[in-house]
This record gives sequence, structure tokens and C-alpha cells, in this order.
Amino acid sequence: MRPWWRIPESDKEDDNPDIEKFMGYGDMTVRWETESRKTALLVLLRNNLSDDNKGFAQLSVQQRMFNNPYVKLHLMASAGYGETLLDYNHSQNVLGFGISLGE
Repeated sequence: MRPWWRIPESDKEDDNPDIEKFMGYGDMTVRWETESRKTALLVLLRNNLSDDNKGFAQLSVQQRMFNNPYVKLHLMASAGYGETLLDYNHSQNVLGFGISLGE
């Protein structure tokens, strides 16, 4: 769990006055791994805990490749607000995949 607090700004200088409405005050990650450590599943959740919920959910799967602990295949799906800070106030559905080399 990662809580955060936004440093207050004056109304005149505040570029994102509604960011807390979309990003909330923290997020929570849950990770599950197989005993062999070849596969991992991660779930990231964020919620602003208000009536006009602007939540975010991300599901990620990592699979070790070629029996090598440093080569992994990744698949990620996310939905909701705040996929990036640039587009924090736009709801998006994202699907991605990739390969990582190294830890």
C-alpha cells in the first residue's frame, strides 16, 4: 500500500486542481507468485473513495522465459483514470506486452 499527500498550492498556481478527485490518496498492490517463481500475477488498485468514483485497476502477468530468471515476458491490462499523470482525468483502457532483460 502506498499512500500519498498532495502539497497544497495556491489557486492561481495550481495546474491540476482536481487531481485528487481522479488519483485519490494512494494505491494498493497485491502480488502472487508460483512456488517455482516462474510466474507472477500483480493487481494494482486505486480508488478515490467518494460517490463519483474515479478508480483504476491494473492486472499484470510475468512469465519467466527459457528457464532464465533474467528474461521475462510481461502482459498488462488496465482500465480507469490515471494511467499516466499527463492524462489523469481521462478514462483509458490499455493492453500492453513486452519482454524484460535483467532485474
